[in-house]
Amino acid sequence: SLDLPNECILEAAAVHPVKGQLKVIRALAEHPELPLVFVGRPDAGYLEMCRAAARGRPNVWFVGEVPHAHMAAYLARARVHVLPSLRESPGLATLEAALQGARCVVSHHGPTLEYFGPDVWYCDPASTESIRDAIVRAWVAPASTRLRDRILTHFTWPEVGLQTQAAYARLLAAPGATAS
Repeated sequence: SLDLPNECILEAAAVHPVKGQLKVIRALAEHPELPLVFVGRPDAGYLEMCRAAARGRPNVWFVGEVPHAHMAAYLARARVHVLPSLRESPGLATLEAALQGARCVVSHHGPTLEYFGPDVWYCDPASTESIRDAIVRAWVAPASTRLRDRILTHFTWPEVGLQTQAAYARLLAAPGATAS
């Protein structure tokens, strides 16, 4: 069994400045009751900065890299999955967390709106206030299956394959198109 809380705020991403773990720690400095779990391959220097920022704050775990086959066990504990990334497309870990039932906080950068629509909490990854507000709102929100249903309807591999095939068919049917 995992030595982690049954419900937590989890970020599954490489521990790197682009992914924003340090901002999450700083954003939740006034909320030590909220458990934070970071899972991902660490950038050593940045990990040490995150550990330093978390010193004195209870409820912070740095798990390190986990084989993908074991990620479901971690994601299942995420009441909230947060990914305040400076760039993302859209965040496979967020999609996987949503399938496990997590409420999700994502950056407003990139194609996140197209994927997640109104079913996540958006934050400005440059603002610790925005990150905190989005996480706290997600934490207290009632559970919902809307995002999970959206993903299962629009973003499974079979559905993506059908959409890709249809896009190629439209291109090939366009005036002047030739198959080579």
